[in-house]
Amino acid sequence: MLGLVADLVDETAAALGVPVDGDPVELARFGRLGGDPAEAVVTEIALALRVGVAGARRLVTDALALTTVLPETGAALSAGTICPAQAHAVVTGTAGLTPEQARWVDTHLADDLPRLDPPGVKRKVRALVARLEVDATNRRVRYETCRRRVLVQPLGDGAAELVATGPVADITALFHRLTTWATTRTGP
Repeated sequence: MLGLVADLVDETAAALGVPVDGDPVELARFGRLGGDPAEAVVTEIALALRVGVAGARRLVTDALALTTVLPETGAALSAGTICPAQAHAVVTGTAGLTPEQARWVDTHLADDLPRLDPPGVKRKVRALVARLEVDATNRRVRYETCRRRVLVQPLGDGAAELVATGPVADITALFHRLTTWATTRTGP
């Protein structure tokens, strides 16, 4: 179905006289005339499928991504080896990448894609994107490291609340240690 949606975008663009590959001057002229073939298709899809505009826009976005920059994922979806949720996870995970980077993720993900569930696809895409963008990943790690903190909030009657922000493994270990300590002091 996503292939049909992509074809519909191309047909609408051709009918409106817009080059699909997009000469920037022609696209700018077309934009001034007040149209976007993808938006025209969004409206058609929403009416035909009786879905909201947001749902139709998601279908069009996914279809365009799968037919232009994610051919392996698109082929797997067409063959029926993956479900639309898996394909959508790939599309959203690669949305901020350049077309070349998205194709790289697509080719490296192709073999594992059929055996992963949608959350597994998200994790795998995130790992591949992290390999692509090492500097950005390091900046995020530094930022999150600086955000680590521990807060104590008095609740009254001699009680207090402890709030800790940090890496999952460290916070989980701290939670279990505090739970064990509290259980030994007060009983289960």
